Amino acid sequence: MEEAAGRPSPLGQTTFTLGGEQGLLCYGRPSANGRVVMGELVPYGAPWRLGANEATVIHLPVAATIGTVEVEPGSYSLYAVPGESEWTFHVNEQVERWGIPISDEVMAADIGTFTVSAASTPSMVEQLTMEWVDHGAGMGHIVIDWENTRVEVPVHAAGM
Repeated sequence: MEEAAGRPSPLGQTTFTLGGEQGLLCYGRPSANGRVVMGELVPYGAPWRLGANEATVIHLPVAATIGTVEVEPGSYSLYAVPGESEWTFHVNEQVERWGIPISDEVMAADIGTFTVSAASTPSMVEQLTMEWVDHGAGMGHIVIDWENTRVEVPVHAAGM
């Protein structure tokens, strides 16, 4: 934790309830700092670690579906290939790793992928933010906002 506290991008954590149990999403929170983020700092069409520092990791207390990828209870890293109008997300078994590079070795541990539409945020979001929006009955979305872009990742407890 001491090492993480000294990094330019602080750690972010989002807790959520899924299937009556508590889950956790851990990620690095970079800031725009006057830079063009989407399409430049985060290039379109290239794998992105979905944050800063270590890989972005979701800890699931129950069997679930992330996007369209079915997973057992456990921890999984997430990364994305952003595009202007849609993003492809990768669910990966490697969680104890630095976020980059996303090499062939990292990709070989992918469990599955899914695609979601990208939208605009109502206003500029300076720092990468991931929030949980509960949809009740074991369902919710991870809402990812940065700069002027928003994507939502559905997460459902198994059988929902």
